[in-house]
Amino acid sequence: MTVPSAELGILIVDTLPLRSLGLTSILGRLDHSAARSKFRLTVHTPDQAERLIDADANCEMLVYNAGSGSIADSDNMQRIKVLRALAPDVPLVIFSERESREEIISALNVGAQGIVNAGTDEELALQAFSLILNGGSYFPSAMRPKRSCAAQRHPAVDSNPALS
Repeated sequence: MTVPSAELGILIVDTLPLRSLGLTSILGRLDHSAARSKFRLTVHTPDQAERLIDADANCEMLVYNAGSGSIADSDNMQRIKVLRALAPDVPLVIFSERESREEIISALNVGAQGIVNAGTDEELALQAFSLILNGGSYFPSAMRPKRSCAAQRHPAVDSNPALS
Protein backbone atom coordinates (compact mmCIF):
# COMPACT_ATOMS: atom_id res chain seq x y z
CA MET A 1 0.00 0.00 0.00
CA THR A 2 1.75 3.12 -1.14
CA VAL A 3 0.53 6.23 0.59
CA PRO A 4 1.73 9.76 -0.24
CA SER A 5 4.40 10.84 2.24
CA ALA A 6 2.20 13.59 3.69
CA GLU A 7 -0.28 10.92 4.77
CA LEU A 8 0.14 7.99 7.08
CA GLY A 9 -2.15 5.08 6.49
CA ILE A 10 -4.30 3.03 8.79
CA LEU A 11 -5.36 -0.09 7.00
CA ILE A 12 -8.53 -1.84 8.15
CA VAL A 13 -8.72 -5.42 6.93
CA ASP A 14 -12.17 -7.01 6.89
CA THR A 15 -13.77 -9.80 4.88
CA LEU A 16 -16.96 -7.70 4.95
CA PRO A 17 -15.76 -4.09 4.40
CA LEU A 18 -19.16 -2.51 5.10
CA ARG A 19 -18.96 -3.92 8.63
CA SER A 20 -15.99 -1.62 9.36
CA LEU A 21 -17.83 1.68 9.03
CA GLY A 22 -17.89 2.12 12.79
CA LEU A 23 -14.14 1.58 12.95
CA THR A 24 -13.52 4.21 10.30
CA SER A 25 -15.65 6.65 12.27
CA ILE A 26 -13.65 6.09 15.47
CA LEU A 27 -10.24 6.02 13.78
CA GLY A 28 -11.09 9.21 11.90
CA ARG A 29 -11.31 10.97 15.27
CA LEU A 30 -7.75 10.16 16.34
CA ASP A 31 -5.68 13.18 17.38
CA HIS A 32 -3.14 14.18 14.79
CA SER A 33 0.11 15.42 16.29
CA ALA A 34 2.59 17.47 14.30
CA ALA A 35 4.28 14.23 13.27
CA ARG A 36 0.98 12.87 12.02
CA SER A 37 -0.45 15.59 9.87
CA LYS A 38 -3.17 13.43 8.36
CA PHE A 39 -4.34 9.82 8.50
CA ARG A 40 -5.57 8.04 5.44
CA LEU A 41 -8.04 5.33 6.39
CA THR A 42 -8.58 2.49 3.96
CA VAL A 43 -10.72 -0.63 4.25
CA HIS A 44 -9.83 -3.69 2.23
CA THR A 45 -10.59 -7.38 2.14
CA PRO A 46 -7.68 -9.61 3.22
CA ASP A 47 -6.84 -10.48 -0.41
CA GLN A 48 -6.78 -6.80 -1.41
CA ALA A 49 -4.67 -5.88 1.63
CA GLU A 50 -2.12 -8.58 0.85
CA ARG A 51 -1.67 -7.18 -2.66
CA LEU A 52 -1.36 -3.58 -1.42
CA ILE A 53 1.15 -4.01 1.38
CA ASP A 54 4.75 -3.79 0.28
CA ALA A 55 8.08 -3.03 1.87
CA ASP A 56 7.80 0.69 1.08
CA ALA A 57 4.29 1.06 2.48
CA ASN A 58 3.68 4.03 4.70
CA CYS A 59 1.27 2.12 6.92
CA GLU A 60 0.98 3.35 10.48
CA MET A 61 -1.33 0.62 11.84
CA LEU A 62 -3.18 -2.52 10.70
CA VAL A 63 -6.61 -3.22 12.16
CA TYR A 64 -7.85 -6.75 11.47
CA ASN A 65 -11.59 -7.21 11.97
CA ALA A 66 -12.14 -10.82 13.02
CA GLY A 67 -15.89 -10.23 13.28
CA SER A 68 -17.81 -12.92 15.14
CA GLY A 69 -15.21 -15.58 14.39
CA SER A 70 -12.39 -16.43 16.72
CA ILE A 71 -8.92 -15.15 16.00
CA ALA A 72 -7.86 -18.80 16.34
CA ASP A 73 -10.17 -19.89 13.48
CA SER A 74 -7.96 -21.24 10.70
CA ASP A 75 -9.10 -18.63 8.13
CA ASN A 76 -8.50 -15.69 10.48
CA MET A 77 -5.23 -17.11 11.76
CA GLN A 78 -3.88 -17.69 8.25
CA ARG A 79 -4.87 -14.20 7.05
CA ILE A 80 -3.33 -12.54 10.09
CA LYS A 81 -0.09 -14.51 9.72
CA VAL A 82 0.21 -13.42 6.08
CA LEU A 83 -0.35 -9.77 7.03
CA ARG A 84 2.25 -10.03 9.83
CA ALA A 85 4.76 -11.51 7.39
CA LEU A 86 4.15 -8.67 4.92
CA ALA A 87 4.26 -5.91 7.56
CA PRO A 88 6.08 -7.28 10.63
CA ASP A 89 6.92 -3.87 12.12
CA VAL A 90 3.48 -2.29 11.71
CA PRO A 91 1.35 -2.32 14.89
CA LEU A 92 -1.50 -4.81 14.58
CA VAL A 93 -4.82 -4.41 16.38
CA ILE A 94 -7.43 -7.15 16.37
CA PHE A 95 -11.05 -6.00 16.41
CA SER A 96 -13.30 -8.82 17.59
CA GLU A 97 -16.87 -9.48 18.63
CA ARG A 98 -15.63 -12.17 21.01
CA GLU A 99 -14.61 -11.28 24.53
CA SER A 100 -12.55 -13.98 26.17
CA ARG A 101 -9.16 -14.84 27.61
CA GLU A 102 -8.62 -17.19 24.66
CA GLU A 103 -8.99 -14.28 22.23
CA ILE A 104 -6.29 -12.35 24.09
CA ILE A 105 -3.97 -15.35 23.97
CA SER A 106 -4.64 -15.78 20.25
CA ALA A 107 -3.99 -12.06 19.65
CA LEU A 108 -0.70 -12.28 21.54
CA ASN A 109 0.26 -15.42 19.61
CA VAL A 110 -0.08 -13.60 16.27
CA GLY A 111 1.98 -10.64 17.50
CA ALA A 112 -0.85 -8.14 17.95
CA GLN A 113 -0.21 -4.99 19.98
CA GLY A 114 -3.82 -4.94 21.10
CA ILE A 115 -7.34 -6.24 20.90
CA VAL A 116 -10.47 -4.09 20.92
CA ASN A 117 -13.84 -5.69 21.48
CA ALA A 118 -16.81 -4.59 19.35
CA GLY A 119 -18.73 -3.77 22.53
CA THR A 120 -16.07 -1.35 23.79
CA ASP A 121 -17.15 2.17 24.66
CA GLU A 122 -16.35 4.59 21.82
CA GLU A 123 -14.05 6.81 23.90
CA LEU A 124 -12.17 3.86 25.37
CA ALA A 125 -11.68 2.39 21.87
CA LEU A 126 -10.33 5.76 20.71
CA GLN A 127 -7.87 5.81 23.63
CA ALA A 128 -6.80 2.21 22.92
CA PHE A 129 -6.09 2.93 19.24
CA SER A 130 -4.21 6.11 20.17
CA LEU A 131 -2.12 4.24 22.74
CA ILE A 132 -1.16 1.59 20.17
CA LEU A 133 -0.31 4.23 17.55
CA ASN A 134 2.04 5.78 20.08
CA GLY A 135 3.93 2.54 20.70
CA GLY A 136 1.88 1.03 23.53
CA SER A 137 -0.32 -2.02 23.72
CA TYR A 138 -3.90 -2.55 24.84
CA PHE A 139 -5.42 -5.76 26.16
CA PRO A 140 -8.62 -5.03 28.15
CA SER A 141 -8.74 -6.15 31.77
CA ALA A 142 -12.35 -7.33 31.35
CA MET A 143 -10.98 -10.09 29.11
CA ARG A 144 -8.30 -11.20 31.56
CA PRO A 145 -9.03 -14.09 33.92
CA LYS A 146 -10.68 -13.00 37.14
CA ARG A 147 -9.13 -13.81 40.50
CA SER A 148 -10.96 -16.48 42.43
CA CYS A 149 -13.10 -15.46 45.39
CA ALA A 150 -10.66 -17.13 47.80
CA ALA A 151 -7.76 -15.16 46.34
CA GLN A 152 -9.70 -11.92 46.80
CA ARG A 153 -10.53 -12.71 50.44
CA HIS A 154 -7.05 -14.02 51.31
CA PRO A 155 -4.39 -12.21 49.30
CA ALA A 156 -0.96 -13.80 49.05
CA VAL A 157 1.53 -12.64 51.69
CA ASP A 158 5.24 -12.38 50.91
CA SER A 159 6.52 -12.84 54.43
CA ASN A 160 6.04 -15.38 57.19
CA PRO A 161 4.83 -13.59 60.37
CA ALA A 162 6.27 -16.37 62.57
CA LEU A 163 9.76 -15.49 61.36
CA SER A 164 9.42 -11.73 61.96
